[in-house]
Amino acid sequence: RSHWVLLVMNVFTRRIVGFGVENADVDGVAVCRMFNDAICREPLPKCISTDHDPLFHFHRWLANLRVLEIEELKSVPYAPISTRSSSD
Repeated sequence: RSHWVLLVMNVFTRRIVGFGVENADVDGVAVCRMFNDAICREPLPKCISTDHDPLFHFHRWLANLRVLEIEELKSVPYAPISTRSSSD
């Protein structure tokens, strides 16, 4: 039996904001539920960074971000440390 975990982290402070857990197949509705569970105890972020996983292309996910007025920034494909420059 497997579980999906969505971790929300502040990239500036490296502090974990929250996480959501789902024990079923994950779809757009489940991703929204996990995200909303993860951020429910904190002020809403102005923007988030996500990767190119197909889960973040579901209509429900994009609509959730629009309703919450959160801007989504995509990470650089195939670059695990996309927020740092090569001179770091």
